[in-house]
Amino acid sequence: MSSGDFSGRFGLQGEAGVWPLSRYGLPAEYPIIRRARDYRLYDDKGRRYLDLYLDGGRAIMGHRPGHAAGALKNSLDRGLSAAYPAVEFSRLERALQELVPGYGVCRWYAGFERAVSAVMDWSGTEQSGEVPRLWDPASSPESAWDDRRSGGGQVSLSPRLASLWRPFLGAGTQAASEPPGALFPVLPLPGSGWLQPVLFCGPKAPEDTMQSGPPPSDPIPPFYAAAMSRAAYDLKTFLSDSEYTESYWSLFDHECWERRGPYLRINAALLARSGESGYAELVRKMLQRGVLLPPDPRIPAVIPARTSAGERKLLVSG
Repeated sequence: MSSGDFSGRFGLQGEAGVWPLSRYGLPAEYPIIRRARDYRLYDDKGRRYLDLYLDGGRAIMGHRPGHAAGALKNSLDRGLSAAYPAVEFSRLERALQELVPGYGVCRWYAGFERAVSAVMDWSGTEQSGEVPRLWDPASSPESAWDDRRSGGGQVSLSPRLASLWRPFLGAGTQAASEPPGALFPVLPLPGSGWLQPVLFCGPKAPEDTMQSGPPPSDPIPPFYAAAMSRAAYDLKTFLSDSEYTESYWSLFDHECWERRGPYLRINAALLARSGESGYAELVRKMLQRGVLLPPDPRIPAVIPARTSAGERKLLVSG
């Protein structure tokens, strides 16, 4: 497909190409990052980028984890690097239940795919070998989220069964009347894909297919739990930030974007006309402008909490 729709709207020129993936599972065009500060990335040539990918939302509070880094270091200094029982896990459970009330059972698993597999085992959902798409409250109603590029035929877990939990959106509007049985919190701890907590609130699948309770947690080194519990408490403070609100997010409103809270996705009609090749061209051209977009159009961009007027103009003007 042509990338003309994206190019015309954003004042971009160039031919759309095949999306190349690097050995990191990210677009080959992504720069080599030397350092990160707040919401900006700096490559090995010293060029700065405004980051709208933000590690899939894990860097919504910026790339420096603040108090979470101190909690991790403190645990390592106390030798808590082996996967033994420790008080850090009860603290993580308490922090998550305070962040998301109403979910009485907390588990943690060694990564996103393992967590999805555990929820499927719990619900009796047949596993086909592919990681299923998970409902994302930042996505369009007809969409589901997948953190990997995959082909057609992929199963989607019902939002009634499982959903991401995103800051400022929770599990989405459908959760107000019928909370999902399992929540996957997206916590502000960049690079934390090695640990995925899941909160369970009760049966959301036929009882004859379900286990008596969620699968037990995986053995995890306590320092991971210490960092994540600190990140959960930091997020509670961030949620009350008087400046990161609707009035600020609305500065990013534009016909090319669909926005839900602080999350942006490419307009569905534009994406349908231009396809993923058009989105790939958009990512390349925005990198030239100094803006890093998510590697996949199904993953929402995240509005950085601090931007300049010039940076905002890059996203809302041609």
